Amino acid sequence: MTFKIKYPIVKKYLTSGTSAHIFVDDTGIYECIPLLTDTPEKAWHVLYQKPLDNQIFGDANDIAAGVELCFSHLRGSINNEEAYKRYVWVIAYICYKFGLDPTKAIIGHHILDPQRKTDPQNALSKMEKSYDQLLQDVVIEYYDCLPREEVLMKLKKWQIDMAHQSIENLNEKELLYDVDEWKKKVEEKPQEVINDFPWLFFVMLDRLSQKKGGN
Repeated sequence: MTFKIKYPIVKKYLTSGTSAHIFVDDTGIYECIPLLTDTPEKAWHVLYQKPLDNQIFGDANDIAAGVELCFSHLRGSINNEEAYKRYVWVIAYICYKFGLDPTKAIIGHHILDPQRKTDPQNALSKMEKSYDQLLQDVVIEYYDCLPREEVLMKLKKWQIDMAHQSIENLNEKELLYDVDEWKKKVEEKPQEVINDFPWLFFVMLDRLSQKKGGN
């Protein structure tokens, strides 16, 4: 399986201490510290001992990738839309390269280190885009760049995982029994599950029972 390579990644390695692995503008994606083109090395993009950073990553410098979006506010020296497209793509590619879930693995410096950092919120606001839109666009780009077969595989796994969780939840509420049998049927004979007990109904019934239990 392969990921669609829309843009080249240009190696421009700098000395250690650079604040991000990759810088993106309207003309290119520039890797200043090895991440995608060689064995990953550390970039110094967040201060140590930041509570949220430590809670999520242990420390982002040691485990996370740093990607900076370059933009133009007044002079128009950068085509912001083209820069944004490359930024979205390279984040999606990083998720693919390292097996990360694009719906969960992305977090901005402005959240991890709010006293010092405003990115990517600052760039996005100049582009009239929101942080939530960025997250959505990365997920869309991620699946757009996957072969159709791999997309179907990922969706199938997601459906199975959700069905398994719903089966367990329903069993705990004594609304469904024979858990192992249902799980096996979901994996091996999903069409029978659809006929006998639709997958969507699993989820809907589970959600309804959660609401009922919370009253």
